[in-house]
Amino acid sequence: MWDFYKTHRDRGQDNKYTQHFGDPLWVYYQYRLPRTTKRSKRAIYAEGRKKIEEVEPGVLTGQRHGAKTGI
Repeated sequence: MWDFYKTHRDRGQDNKYTQHFGDPLWVYYQYRLPRTTKRSKRAIYAEGRKKIEEVEPGVLTGQRHGAKTGI
């Protein structure tokens, strides 16, 4: 799992955080991407939103915080 997190691109080449830092949909997209090469980013994000809705009552996802609201 640590190898995955090192490669999911939430930091730039300068090692500074990108706009994707803390975005659970981006992490889900990166996780699914190698497994779903024929699916669009939009489809994977929609699936990710559904998964987040399923777990949100019991898990803090950060989806409704700050600038990320409404993603």
